[in-house]
Amino acid sequence: MRLSSRLYKKRLFPPVLCIALIASQCLRDAACEWPTGSPFKHICYLTSPKNSSSALPFERVDVKLCSHIILGFATVSPRYSIDLAPLGGEQALTAFAALRRRNPKIKLMISVGGGAGDRNFKEMVAKTARRYRFIDSARSALEAAGLDGLDLDWEFPRIFDAVPFARLIKEMSRQFRKTADRPLILSVA
Repeated sequence: MRLSSRLYKKRLFPPVLCIALIASQCLRDAACEWPTGSPFKHICYLTSPKNSSSALPFERVDVKLCSHIILGFATVSPRYSIDLAPLGGEQALTAFAALRRRNPKIKLMISVGGGAGDRNFKEMVAKTARRYRFIDSARSALEAAGLDGLDLDWEFPRIFDAVPFARLIKEMSRQFRKTADRPLILSVA
């Protein structure tokens, strides 16, 4: 019983510590403040039709079911910018953005990472210049496609990655709030 308890604690400790470090970074910065009075949100994930033959085509998505739709998954390129190719590139983002014609109030976002798409996250978050290269490329891609935000889905950062990942979130949050027309949304899965 004691051995299994220790193993459980060893497995549970790193993710809990990672979350605590990220939360402590956000608590020290107004850029991470939780919005007050926000309504309940229905957030839906959608697999890009390019990634799966069983994915729901964009034209068949019921845009009235969700307040937000997150399309997965883009990746971090070896040059530490956002790679849209796994989603189907800019052409797929244009088709995804067309969902707004059927529901102008819907928030459309893309997700970066996922189980197979987090290969370059560790190297990207490790250096300030790399983080900013990624942030700038993500912001440009979102603005060009007319999308509302980005979801970070890094599975699974190690404990040593917690502080640089928290820095990415903090820096990205600041940059997304500076967007010309409207602030971009940032979420972390």
